[in-house]
Amino acid sequence: MQAAIIIGTYNNEEHISDAIRSVKSQTHKNWEAIIIDNGSTDSTSIIARREISGDSRFRFIQKENEGPSSCRNLGFKEAGDSNEFIHFLDGDDLLYANFLHVMCNYLSENVNVGVVGCQFDNIDESGNFVSHGNRSRFAKGFLGFPKKLGSDEYNTPFECFFAATGQGPFAVFRCETFSHTKGYEPTFWTHEDSDIFCQMALISEVHYLPNRLYKKRFLKNSLTYSSVNSYSKFRKKWDTFASEDFKINNSIRAAVRYYYGFHAPLRDFKVASNALKEFCIERNFNNLQWSLKCFMSGINNLIFRHNVTRKLRRLNKIHDSYG
Repeated sequence: MQAAIIIGTYNNEEHISDAIRSVKSQTHKNWEAIIIDNGSTDSTSIIARREISGDSRFRFIQKENEGPSSCRNLGFKEAGDSNEFIHFLDGDDLLYANFLHVMCNYLSENVNVGVVGCQFDNIDESGNFVSHGNRSRFAKGFLGFPKKLGSDEYNTPFECFFAATGQGPFAVFRCETFSHTKGYEPTFWTHEDSDIFCQMALISEVHYLPNRLYKKRFLKNSLTYSSVNSYSKFRKKWDTFASEDFKINNSIRAAVRYYYGFHAPLRDFKVASNALKEFCIERNFNNLQWSLKCFMSGINNLIFRHNVTRKLRRLNKIHDSYG
């Protein structure tokens, strides 16, 4: 089971050594690693080159800063054809020693699964444990209402990622399946994971394990940090996505019904409730105004179905054009 690890890094001089050492510590030994420096302006490249000096399992590539998606796509292109699996590691995060062993074994034993994710732990800037993280996943449940998938429910349906839940960097991809996607979308900074998981879920099963195998560090200078919110671009793509495969189009329509008919309106109620609580504490009338706006949006979309009807009407026209 040959695996490739793509370490994407940008100005991670304080953490790149730890990331590399966490790869070296893997109990699964059949791997190669490619470090792609995404235009760092600090000493990241010097430290990384020094850390991998003399180790033939590593390669180092320097490129201009074009964002995390471009970095990961280049890594996949550069990985050898002998690799069955691939993982994209941010240069400030860490892997537990059994990460590859557990994830690659699972993919080997479940040939219908194209990507497997795991749970994670949060660490501080010094690498100390802070808390157990949790990548929550919501999918259609009873009467169409959102259901939070349990840790024993591995299979994660497409609508979960369509609703922008469940995605994350702590995953291992089957290379053969990944090759049938369009790769990471360069313009989707902060939502590139949601997009690639949507792509994968349309062509294979996506599973999540309850094991905590990844250490996530949140820093403003991390590779995935961006002040650009690309969620509107993500929504525009998937709300109007069309294929010549009618099964895929059916999946898109079902996801639109779930997301705009139930998931988004209930989220509006949750936001309205939080804003109302803040108003009661701070007496800031902006919070009250926001609470009322979100509440009315939830009513219109959950009860009167305004948004989902409009979205489906538009989507159906697009799908009809595909014959």
